[in-house]
Order: sequence, then C-alpha cells, then structure tokens
Amino acid sequence: MNELEKFINALGKKEKKIVESLKTPENIQEFVNSLSYNCDSKYRSPLEVIQEKIGDCFDGALLAAAILRLQGHRPTLLKLIPNERDDDHVLALFKVDGHW
Repeated sequence: MNELEKFINALGKKEKKIVESLKTPENIQEFVNSLSYNCDSKYRSPLEVIQEKIGDCFDGALLAAAILRLQGHRPTLLKLIPNERDDDHVLALFKVDGHW
C-alpha cells in the first residue's frame, strides 16, 4: 500500500466528504485559504489539517499535493526562500497541458 492509499484509508466519512468536495485546484485553494493559520510550529499531516482545519503554508501545500495527486496530477512542492523581511512559503505546483 502506497502513501496515497494509506491517506485515503485513514479518512473517516467526514474527511472523505471534504476531500471529495475538492474537485478542482481552485476548490483546493479555497479550502487551504479557509484554514486557520498554524502559529504553534507543529507540522500537521494532511489528515490532521482536514480534521483540525489549521495549518501553515507547508501543511497546506502538502494537503494540496495529496489531493492534486488524487485528481491525477503529479504535484511538485516548491519552497520559496525569502529575504529577512518575510517568511518561507511552500507551494504545490502541477502542470496542465504542459504549463505550470
């Protein structure tokens, strides 16, 4: 069993309903945008993010990548390293018709 299958099998009815409702990349982004921001420096798994509705940009990107993979995309995580005035950012990127 691969990690994606483990993720799907770990979902309860409530979590599966949420994941199934995220049918497009735009839906995924809206869900990630709705999360409360994680300020406690604890990384959360995609399952915990769905259950707790909290996460930081890494947690959200990891969740987005998992759901994008379920939708048949091959996501790549990109970490943006800032200057001293900003925080790191992590994005889940994917290609459509050869474009990122």
